[in-house]
Amino acid sequence: MKIWHVISIAIIAASPSTTATAVTARNCSEAVLKCQIEGQKQPNIVEKCAAAGAQCMNTGVFVGPVTGRKWFFRNR
Repeated sequence: MKIWHVISIAIIAASPSTTATAVTARNCSEAVLKCQIEGQKQPNIVEKCAAAGAQCMNTGVFVGPVTGRKWFFRNR
């Protein structure tokens, strides 16, 4: 019983949330993956995140299509 409780807590703590503010990425590719996790319930999220990732590769700035949050990268 105690083991299940610990596993449940670990799963809840690791679950992605669209309200999470601590989501970070080290490069444009990671930003695309984080974007897809954050917006997993949004229509066409894969395409939107991929487009934002392509723009990031050119500019070094990833603009989240769901949140509008900007992530700046030196190493793209």
